[in-house]
Amino acid sequence: MKTIKYTDLLPGDVLLHASKGEVSKLIQWASNSDYSHIALVFKPGELAEAISSGVHFDDNLVDRLKGIPEKFHRIDAWRSIGAGDPISDAALAALRTSAQQMAGRPFALSQWFELGLICAVRNKAPQNPFCKWLIAKAINELVKVDPSRLLCSEFVYLSFFNAVTQPADVLKPKLTRPPRKNRPFPKDLDVWELIREYLDAKQKGSGSAAVIAILSDFASVSSQDIDAEWMTGQAAVLQLARAQWSTLFVSSGVSPHPDLIEPQDFAECPASFRELGSVTL
Repeated sequence: MKTIKYTDLLPGDVLLHASKGEVSKLIQWASNSDYSHIALVFKPGELAEAISSGVHFDDNLVDRLKGIPEKFHRIDAWRSIGAGDPISDAALAALRTSAQQMAGRPFALSQWFELGLICAVRNKAPQNPFCKWLIAKAINELVKVDPSRLLCSEFVYLSFFNAVTQPADVLKPKLTRPPRKNRPFPKDLDVWELIREYLDAKQKGSGSAAVIAILSDFASVSSQDIDAEWMTGQAAVLQLARAQWSTLFVSSGVSPHPDLIEPQDFAECPASFRELGSVTL
């Protein structure tokens, strides 16, 4: 992929993040993709996105790019082409209005929910017993599913999907989901940091004593207990999916429920988005 300067970005572009966090590594593994987060260029130099603390409309683009390579392997940009290339002023105004209508929605769900959702829908469980146990704990104890809350990809998808344009629907993403090559389980996973991310998501202390306590809890569980907790968590997420979502993929003109959309889907959508390149300062 070629590189582009951040000054070449325009409002309406989407940024796919190849993140380095431990949960992000597991999301990339579970979804067979390079990405674990997506944001929308809302204004020149400003991002709109859904993160665990809420929906933000003023995150600084330059500050985000300064996170490369410490926090991100790279950040790749894609541009909507449904309403002109670049997007027309009228369509951009509609996109911004659509995004701002979600400003009052409750705070975004954590990455742990996203990870559990992907694992459940794809029926993909880690072979690593500790990771399997910790993800199951996150599903069963940490994550409280609330359909009114947003995932990062859901926020961006709905911003385009619900934009009221003339002609109608020119910004609606025409998503496809081609087969993806299975991604190997991350060999460089830092278990200590993974536990800290889990504890931070629970909004509890993540010091050394708390991490050691999690490891002690794991030492006391059997493989049968791990499998049982995993099956319970997977069943709970799938039950929600059957109750809330009509389809997993685009078929016969029916759009997928946005909770099932992953950042990678925007990179596999040539009818709606054009690759710009990896963004640099």
